[in-house]
Amino acid sequence: SRPHQLLSKISNVRYITEEELMDEEMRARDNAMGRLNQDVHKIHEVFSDLREIVGEQQEAVDQVEEDVDAAHSRAESGIKQLHGAVKKQRAGNRCFLIALATLVFVACVVAIAVAVGPRLLSPARR
Repeated sequence: SRPHQLLSKISNVRYITEEELMDEEMRARDNAMGRLNQDVHKIHEVFSDLREIVGEQQEAVDQVEEDVDAAHSRAESGIKQLHGAVKKQRAGNRCFLIALATLVFVACVVAIAVAVGPRLLSPARR
């Protein structure tokens, strides 16, 4: 019974020719090449999309760079204006102090003149 089973299995075995083997190998290679070609095409699409996205973002990056440069220029101009304002304020304070000192001096001279004036005029009457 055992040999009979083996004989039935052997009779079911099909003889494969070298040509069939080569055909099967060619089909497997063709399938692999087709998958590889699809993968390369997908990679190409990804890189095309990426190039487009980077191009769109480059415009935004350029705009940000221009805005930063403009803000920097305005900040430098503002700092210069602040320095000028501080100098003018100091000069204004100096002028105010000089005017105040002059006014105090004149007030003192007038006060002395008013206080001493009648005394100076009194001896002249004698």
